[in-house]
Amino acid sequence: MLEPAGDNSHTGGTVVINSAEPVAIVGRLTVNREGLTVVMNAKARRLIATDTVYNEGGTLTLDFDSANAPAAGTRLTLPSGGNLAGRFARLDSGNTAVGLSYSADSVIATIQ
Repeated sequence: MLEPAGDNSHTGGTVVINSAEPVAIVGRLTVNREGLTVVMNAKARRLIATDTVYNEGGTLTLDFDSANAPAAGTRLTLPSGGNLAGRFARLDSGNTAVGLSYSADSVIATIQ
């Protein structure tokens, strides 16, 4: 499990989750208005912060390898934290149909 520590602010770039193990951020995670791009594969499942996840309303881009996209009904928790503040303004999942839902502490992407 990857565990970056401290207050983490995403300011562009790409997060690659290429493991069935969660990627854990120890501390807060801020996703700015530029959004969050996550490269996914069939094994990828979770991005976790141990404190608050602040989302400033950017685009959540899920980049799936179409040959290895998760099966319909698969739920991906991206991201989750001690609590969640804010929502993504837009979802871009390419040719893979995905629905987003929110809870008090998580953003959940469900493959359609």
